[in-house]
Amino acid sequence: MSENASCCFLNIKKCAKVVSIAGMIISLIIFGFCLSENKINWLLLGISFIFLISYVFVFIGALNEMASFMLPALIVLGYKVK
Repeated sequence: MSENASCCFLNIKKCAKVVSIAGMIISLIIFGFCLSENKINWLLLGISFIFLISYVFVFIGALNEMASFMLPALIVLGYKVK
């Protein structure tokens, strides 16, 4: 990643970490709501788990500057991966 690139007045690396942490928190909240209901919604539970794992990979990739860890997020988001 470029050192000078920025988004929303933040460095790209810092922005990726902030977005991944926010995504992990939201995924955990949804995961908790799914488990707290009397009738478990398995589809929503599975989707929130997949997004949680994806955000964890993005955080690790941004932390270690490894672009290969960003691949699961690209697949989940539906981008063209070549």
